[in-house]
Amino acid sequence: MSTRAKTATAFVFAALTAACSSSGSNDRTTNGAANGTPDGGGPNGTFDAGTFPIDSPKPAFQVKSSTQLYNSVKACMGDGMMIVTADMILNGTNPAPILPASFTASTTEGVDDIVSSQRVAFDGDPTLLRQGTRADSLTLQYVTAQRNMANVVARNCLAGKNPQMCNCGDPASATALLSRCLPQLDPTSGVFETARAQLQIRCTADKAQAIASFLASAAIAKLP
Repeated sequence: MSTRAKTATAFVFAALTAACSSSGSNDRTTNGAANGTPDGGGPNGTFDAGTFPIDSPKPAFQVKSSTQLYNSVKACMGDGMMIVTADMILNGTNPAPILPASFTASTTEGVDDIVSSQRVAFDGDPTLLRQGTRADSLTLQYVTAQRNMANVVARNCLAGKNPQMCNCGDPASATALLSRCLPQLDPTSGVFETARAQLQIRCTADKAQAIASFLASAAIAKLP
């Protein structure tokens, strides 16, 4: 966890602890009870809980969970694009493997696809998730797993899957792809237009490489 996330968590914990223990376990102020009668003993039976001014800002950068990333890529590139095929895996005979030998071919998207099979790399230690805290920076494990995902999708594009959704070599198709993949961007903004132009240029030169680079970017990993 980054320093920022640790600080925010520690602050919230400290504030809650102070709020719960500042007046003692049996000394809560009552409305209408001048002597501060303990629990349940006020004349009108009501208590003033007060307010808890806790500042817990969302991190400037927060990565998507494996489920969020899976849904994002599926909306971006369509069905079947995260499926790992045998020719993608290093085995001594495949001419152009993109995954190490530790991977196996997928049977079902959503079960053992390239994102689902790397769930631990994306989500980290499952016991830490009980704290409700996600990473606010890209870890090496996350970046590596995301790159594997990007390469699998790009290879499937190269193999002819979902050709319309893989297209990005002209203004209309590049705009459509960006709109699907980064819906948080305003399509009328300069940021969107710059990204669209760069994607189109790279896609014209090498579509698979452009798709892989785009899907491996921090923009795809970032939670909107």
